[in-house]
Amino acid sequence: MELNNPQRLFRCRLSLGFFILGMVLSGISALPLQSELALLSRFLGISDPASYADMHGLQHWIAFVYFGLRQTYSRFPYFGLRN
Repeated sequence: MELNNPQRLFRCRLSLGFFILGMVLSGISALPLQSELALLSRFLGISDPASYADMHGLQHWIAFVYFGLRQTYSRFPYFGLRN
């Protein structure tokens, strides 16, 4: 199946459009990261993310990332959005 130039151009534009849309959506979802991690921590039953060393599996990872993010935002408030 050989594609002529208008079909190739359309497919390239469509692929590029999906890629750009994906990049925009991933950028938008990165903005409220601290509030998303707070919600996920509450859902997983993590009361104190500073005690991540005592946790296992997914709870350990989420608490570790949330703790690091809170520390970073408290030291460098210009680095990201705060709650």
